[in-house]
Amino acid sequence: MDNTTLQFAVTTTLALVLGRVSYYFLCQHKQKADSLSPLRVCACRFRPGEEIKSSLIKFAKENDLKAGFILSAVGSVTGAKIRLAKATSKNPNEIRMLKGKHEIVSLIGTISGDGGCHLHTSLGDAQGNVVGGHLMGEMPVFTTCEVVIGECEDLKWVREFDNCTGFDELEVRRR
Repeated sequence: MDNTTLQFAVTTTLALVLGRVSYYFLCQHKQKADSLSPLRVCACRFRPGEEIKSSLIKFAKENDLKAGFILSAVGSVTGAKIRLAKATSKNPNEIRMLKGKHEIVSLIGTISGDGGCHLHTSLGDAQGNVVGGHLMGEMPVFTTCEVVIGECEDLKWVREFDNCTGFDELEVRRR
């Protein structure tokens, strides 16, 4: 597949997915269309030994991303530090340290150049077992990590403390 065909395929897929998400969001949540935004797409590859979360934050800073999100990520890692779903504001440190080689089954979330980042990952081991959770960091690349990042050009992500959850949560703002 040549570069033009690939770019068309990615753009078309994104338009369909984001269009459906926007439609669902607008219909189900009665939101105004002012949360819609043009999309910019960029990609990066991290090499063996690079820590993925900190590398993504560095990439976001270098490319002035204000409202980024992970569209796709594939690769392998030699471990990860993840927080499990049973964490609460009173006990936020239910953390698991994964050791050994794992395939990235999923890496999703929001990211901005100001260091704001909320990522979740699912990782598969050599036996096909999958574990997932909130990515705390310490996830070094084994062979490669290829990431496609989208950015809402008219929006910015802001993280503010939420009394209900006890965590810094996403607030969407216009630029």
